[in-house]
Amino acid sequence: MNDPGDATASDGPRLGPGERLSDFVDVCVGVAGADGGAVVVSSPRHPDTRRVLHTTDSSAERIADLLYLHGADVDLVSSDRAVGRTIIVGDRHDGARWPLLIDDLVALDVGWVRVLPLGAVDAPLGCVQLHRRSVRSGPLPAGTDVLIGHLVRVIGPVVAGDAALAIVDGDEATDLTSVAIGILVARHAVAVDVASAMLRAGAVTREHSSVEEAQRIIATLHGREGP
Repeated sequence: MNDPGDATASDGPRLGPGERLSDFVDVCVGVAGADGGAVVVSSPRHPDTRRVLHTTDSSAERIADLLYLHGADVDLVSSDRAVGRTIIVGDRHDGARWPLLIDDLVALDVGWVRVLPLGAVDAPLGCVQLHRRSVRSGPLPAGTDVLIGHLVRVIGPVVAGDAALAIVDGDEATDLTSVAIGILVARHAVAVDVASAMLRAGAVTREHSSVEEAQRIIATLHGREGP
């Protein structure tokens, strides 16, 4: 059996980018024992913008909107970054911190939401969101958190990057460059403006457009080209 760390989005070449992303979310949902999920890519240059790349159902889409509106999606405080954020309906502390969000989740008949940073925890490209209709009666099986963490940190950025590549069209090229800048921020531990300058410099050096440079950077997640 191959080591999970060897898995990449290039496995299963018959699947398109959207299908690979869908499979990735389905695996996360299954491992976590959730009822649905979503992948959201944020723009490090424009924190108030984001793209919902995939949702398992209409509830996941609505939850993604609610988490964004209430500032509970990718705005993870430092103490949340390593493990993500779990919001439980009925929890006293969550009720005090997110009273309006809890009300909205109750209206959707959702009892549990988990938000996990996509990619490097210090500079996530976005997040994976999971939800359950009911609150889990006990803790997750041993090793589950480690597996989910590996999925969203290592494999998630690859399939999300592929999906971003597939949707580039006109103004949507901005989403692609945002993903690439996020990768540079995480990879080199630099500020967003520095990463943006690195992308432009790379485009000039290689004599192609910024979008093509963004495509090249995302491709490095597959190890096809050096950074």
